[in-house]
Amino acid sequence: MDNIFNNIPINIPTLILLIIVFLSSQSGHYSTINFFLLWYIKFIKKYKLYPFIICNTFGVALTWYSAVFLDRTIPYRMMKKNNWSLFKFISGDIMLHIISLLMCKYMLRDYSSFYMEPKNYEIIKHCGFYSLFTNMLWSLLYQQGFELNQRYVPLPTWKWNTVWSINVLAHLLPMFYMNSTN
Repeated sequence: MDNIFNNIPINIPTLILLIIVFLSSQSGHYSTINFFLLWYIKFIKKYKLYPFIICNTFGVALTWYSAVFLDRTIPYRMMKKNNWSLFKFISGDIMLHIISLLMCKYMLRDYSSFYMEPKNYEIIKHCGFYSLFTNMLWSLLYQQGFELNQRYVPLPTWKWNTVWSINVLAHLLPMFYMNSTN
């Protein structure tokens, strides 16, 4: 008889991710999750976090750039609020969003052998939901809601609703793509 706990998705990597979400909620930076995991490739390989990282990185980057598209004053207001130079802002943006996406491309190269193992299918099947869950959990822990005016810059509610709608799609699209290639 199967152990009932075998089907519960809480395991060591999930617990570690939740701890990272909590710690990043204390610092206020959700990108801490991607930054930590992307630069520690051995951790990703050991705990088979390729699908999660791909969904999460794509979701964070697409959400950020969609917010900037909706309100082009966001970068300038963030620089002013945080007293950042243009160089510091652009360097951080490139490191947290663009380089992270490029590292995911590198991970996709290793991903094909990971994907061929049937035992990993359950991870791939739900990775977008795990990624979205961690992003929403971070928002609830850090901001106690989904309007991130304190962390970023104030936006009207309709813009936050639009950004979160894009966020949901951006976290789930890579999962649907990975599942469709099976």
